[in-house]
Amino acid sequence: MRDRGGAARSSRSPITAPRSSPSGAARASSRAATGCAPSRRCSIASSSAGASPAPRSGAASARPSSCSTSMATTCSPPPPPTSTRAASPTSVRWRSRASTAARTRNGLSRSSSCCPRISTTPTSSRTTWSPTMSNDTDDLGDRLRRIGFRARKDALAAFLAHAHKSRVGPTETVEQLADLEERARAAVNLARRTRFACLGSFKTMDRFDWAHPETIDRSMIERLLELDFVEQGENVLLKGGSGLGKTMIAQNLANAALAAGFTVRFSTLAAALADLLNQESMPAFERRIRRYTRPDVLILDELGYLPCDSRAADILYNVISRRHEQRSTIITTNLAFKQWGNTFPGAACVVALVDRFAQHCHRLEITGESYRDKHRLDPDRPKPTTPKSRRKRA
Repeated sequence: MRDRGGAARSSRSPITAPRSSPSGAARASSRAATGCAPSRRCSIASSSAGASPAPRSGAASARPSSCSTSMATTCSPPPPPTSTRAASPTSVRWRSRASTAARTRNGLSRSSSCCPRISTTPTSSRTTWSPTMSNDTDDLGDRLRRIGFRARKDALAAFLAHAHKSRVGPTETVEQLADLEERARAAVNLARRTRFACLGSFKTMDRFDWAHPETIDRSMIERLLELDFVEQGENVLLKGGSGLGKTMIAQNLANAALAAGFTVRFSTLAAALADLLNQESMPAFERRIRRYTRPDVLILDELGYLPCDSRAADILYNVISRRHEQRSTIITTNLAFKQWGNTFPGAACVVALVDRFAQHCHRLEITGESYRDKHRLDPDRPKPTTPKSRRKRA
């Protein structure tokens, strides 16, 4: 009977949950604190109090939850008791300990959420600056050409690449760019003046055979190549027979004047007079005569080889008088001054023409045999025995 009564009392009394040991609470708090550990799980303790006799086995059920390095999982506290029965002191102590563990977990979750976030975005490695020389260089070259630069695109691209590579200062860069533009303008100007000069092909003075003429003033020619006569507006007369190098010397003087920056016009006397005589009106004649009066150096070749009428003599006198004491004129001829009247028969202006031209004139006379006669082909020379090579037909 006593056993039965004891059994009855035990059945009427509520079933109390086993006490949670301090080690269990510590384990729960450690699991909450390490909620972002590699296991990626946090445990949530759920319990029932009041009328419920006891919590289910384990006193807590674990729910898996994913978390990252920048976020911490927040665990919710256990639900409030649903029974209205009076709880025993043991259950009250268990609930208080469970709530303390939940508050501990919540505090750890808040502290972990305040930790600095770790960026998962991949960062790039350190890069070094390098200039871009693709379309920007072409655009800059086009812009410089539009505002009047004469330098070529490849020269500008090479200059910009050198400036970037050498890392020169702004002042030095502008100076080098100005030098490049000056060289380009000088090249363009020289090409334009060379086309206008109409020199044609000629041999340079280093190929002149000084031993061939019988008489020639070499020192005077070397002084004339210094172009002092051009700056002073003086004339030059080259007199001699054919084949002695008069035209070659005149062309070299003209080439030296072009290299020094002067304007030059080369023409035979017959071609120049024919060009001016073909003008049908006075305005056209005035425009065309500027070709022969404006250049710094005018070369009239082969005076005396072809006869000219009085009208041609008047035109030549007009050219010489406009250039007198202002610009230099070079004439090559095989006649002396007193024989010029034979070239312009019946012309009244021949004396005035010679007087103006000879006033400030350097006279150079060359004598000897023709250089062409010396190197003429010998008709008695035997023909070469070696036959010419013939192309084989395919």
